[in-house]
Amino acid sequence: MRVVTIGSGVAGVGRSFAAANLAVALAHRGARTCLVDLDFQNAEQHLLLGQLRPQRSVLELLRGEALSMAELMISADLGGRLFLVPGAPETIRPASLRGADVDRLVSELRQLPAEFVVVDLPASTAHQALDLFLAGDAQYLVSTTDPAALTAGGAYLRLARSRRATRRGAGTPLRSPRVYNTLDDLVRDMDAIRSDAGEAGPRFRPGLILNRCPLDDEASAAALRALRAAAGEGIEPPLEAEIPEDLAVDRATMLLDPVVEYAPTSPASAAIGALAAALLPRTAVDAFGPLPSDLFEAVPA
Repeated sequence: MRVVTIGSGVAGVGRSFAAANLAVALAHRGARTCLVDLDFQNAEQHLLLGQLRPQRSVLELLRGEALSMAELMISADLGGRLFLVPGAPETIRPASLRGADVDRLVSELRQLPAEFVVVDLPASTAHQALDLFLAGDAQYLVSTTDPAALTAGGAYLRLARSRRATRRGAGTPLRSPRVYNTLDDLVRDMDAIRSDAGEAGPRFRPGLILNRCPLDDEASAAALRALRAAAGEGIEPPLEAEIPEDLAVDRATMLLDPVVEYAPTSPASAAIGALAAALLPRTAVDAFGPLPSDLFEAVPA
């Protein structure tokens, strides 16, 4: 199974939209997929999937009222391939989560009975949110081409890399700010942060999803350059998906319907479908093929 984490530097860039539609696209391509709503500040994935507020949520796991995250999974249909772990019905500050809470969430994500687990995270640079982002096998930052969003996204990636390198240097997950007792300790961690080439794990290389892109290749290229400049030296996220401005997205949102279902041949759906195909093994893509064009109703004129 693969855990796919989706974060953003600021709210309002379409992170939850991207997470929901990516999960639906993976399920349509035959993968058993679970969408986990860990946006503690604005849990709305049930709405994006056209469902009423579920009776149970991830809050029960944090309170110790649920034994596992798996028991909170509810079916979102699609032939039994799409599931949802609903988000908390009340706002939770990510910074208020204990280290044990984060560890439990990461462990439970890994034990969900799914081929793909897509995780919608809060727009927060609290180290708890960054730790959840770093837990993904595939990590995606969502941003628009707005300069403020790109600057915030760059800062998010810079802090995520620092968090990753510092945790690795410390040897165990941090429960409080690191206190350095010797200069050697400080130098070791700073070297890890600069090079991001420690003894454990591959190079830090999250992907970028640009949302609401103008139909202009140069605008996307300029946005990617701006994000990389804001992120700092050594952080070069590849542009994994460009979701264009698309009226079908607005219509689908008003109807509380994922755009990949409402308008499967729209430009936005095509971009999301390509990202889903890239995540799937080549044999799976070949076996399931593209989304059938006659499976859904056509987009109303």
